Amino acid sequence: MDCRTASYVGKKSQLKEKTSKLTGSIGYQEFYPRLSKPINFLLFILKDAYKRFETRVGEAGSPKGAKTELVESVIGGYSGEFTLADLERDCCGVSRDMIRKVLGRLREEGKVECLGKGPKAPWRKRG
Repeated sequence: MDCRTASYVGKKSQLKEKTSKLTGSIGYQEFYPRLSKPINFLLFILKDAYKRFETRVGEAGSPKGAKTELVESVIGGYSGEFTLADLERDCCGVSRDMIRKVLGRLREEGKVECLGKGPKAPWRKRG
């Protein structure tokens, strides 16, 4: 036996000692079956919970055009002038770009008009 083999055997026995101290007096063959059932049960619970989460997320999507309808209904509820900030506050979950897109379309249709320039510009319904 050369010095490399002796060094390897020595390191391997040290590793066995350290692992036996960590696992107690039982060896790996006795330690693994005791943990495999609880670990597999935990993984099963997590996998099942994730599947349920995926189905809920899939159901939570809003139908096409729901945000546009929300913005239009909020605008319809205003009696006087309103700003982009008012719409953002009253239309939760709708982005500023989407609100601008709806306002632009309504302006082209002649339903609303912008009374100024910039982000604080007031808007007003026509007719």
